[in-house]
Amino acid sequence: MAIEVINILWSAAVRRPYLEETPGLDRRAWLREIVGVVTERYDVAELSALHGDGGPDAGPALRTDVLAEIEVMAAPLAAATESDRYGLVRGVVPALRRLVDEVDPDLGFRFFLRALKAYRVPITESRYLRYHELGERLGYHELVVDDGSLWVRDEGEAPPASSSSAAPATPTPETSARSRS
Repeated sequence: MAIEVINILWSAAVRRPYLEETPGLDRRAWLREIVGVVTERYDVAELSALHGDGGPDAGPALRTDVLAEIEVMAAPLAAATESDRYGLVRGVVPALRRLVDEVDPDLGFRFFLRALKAYRVPITESRYLRYHELGERLGYHELVVDDGSLWVRDEGEAPPASSSSAAPATPTPETSARSRS
């Protein structure tokens, strides 16, 4: 996968341009740097408990289902990532599609969830439940899907006009409690 696509995905996951600040860093060196930071800062046994095992359904049906979830949220995610004055990142949705198609639906779903969280893109309760179903199929611990930072809104509640053009909002006790139930 091209370094530009990796940069888009990583930038969306952390809600700020990343590689632009480190000119000349090649793809393999950058990925080695990430692995080094992760293994230095986290207990490997603890991380493996949060890592999905691929689950029993890691085939073409899963790829189709992950792509379908990305498509449902394509417009609000693109609007959020491409209008955010603090973390503007263009091309996130096409990059997610490529990741799922060309690399792995598991990794694509993880980056998709991370972007939704980073940009505080509101999702409905039914989407929230669907993400947990997909997470179960992938063998995820429930906190991989939601650690309390997904913004879950009521089914009938209209989404805000712009959810990410300002600084990130702090989850309310109501939305945090709902997202953890």
